[in-house]
Amino acid sequence: MTIPTGTVTMNDIRTEYSLSGALALGSLYAGGSIIAAGAGGINGAIPSSGAISLNNFKGHSAPPSVLSSVEVQPAAKYSLIAGGRGYSYEGILHGFGQTYTNTYSSTIGSYNSNMASSIKTDSAQGSIISSPDLTVWGPSSGAIGTLRSITHLSRGGSQGVDTIVMIVESTGSNSNAGFTNLVATRSGMTTLTLARSSATYSYSSTNTTRIWVWDDPNYTTGTAQPFTYTHDSSLFPGGAGSGSANTTTTSRSTWTVS
Repeated sequence: MTIPTGTVTMNDIRTEYSLSGALALGSLYAGGSIIAAGAGGINGAIPSSGAISLNNFKGHSAPPSVLSSVEVQPAAKYSLIAGGRGYSYEGILHGFGQTYTNTYSSTIGSYNSNMASSIKTDSAQGSIISSPDLTVWGPSSGAIGTLRSITHLSRGGSQGVDTIVMIVESTGSNSNAGFTNLVATRSGMTTLTLARSSATYSYSSTNTTRIWVWDDPNYTTGTAQPFTYTHDSSLFPGGAGSGSANTTTTSRSTWTVS
């Protein structure tokens, strides 16, 4: 919502900020506990000190809440990938938003070069529980952009190396910054903490997209070896795959950025 551009009342401000009870103008200075520093409306910046009136709030909008945690219901994708001696190895591409690993293939590079495009673009893309606003993804200190994908994929000649990829669009800048850790939790699984400082960082000018890749967190189970095909993700488990099968799993995991 946005505060009206006509007559403004205290109730308009309460509604905009989901407040209740008594509210004094002295508590509404920019940079205080309610109004963010640098906030403004159609009449310019809201004062941070000195004279202040309801007219300063005409056309003002409260910033969206930051989304720091999501619960993922993943899609589990498997692909048979040709290897040495004519054997095929089972690759995995589990998580949500896998189509973005295809959109940014040239940026991610060798990390997903073996996975067939038909698998990366398959309609099974996983989802976020409760459909939160992904445009304000980031730690409590502030949003870093629109969360598009968190995926767990395998790579290498025998698909023996696993990789976590996080793709964030509309970041507005090319900067390896904005958060400290990405943490994954799931019932029965050891918590996985991925430090931003340990990731390989890439940037695409397309949609001002920042991409972080963590190599070999060792969160796979089973084997990708020929004739067995029990390769799976501990983060987004989907059961044993079979060739190019695409399934949806209810084994959800929670991902938090801090």
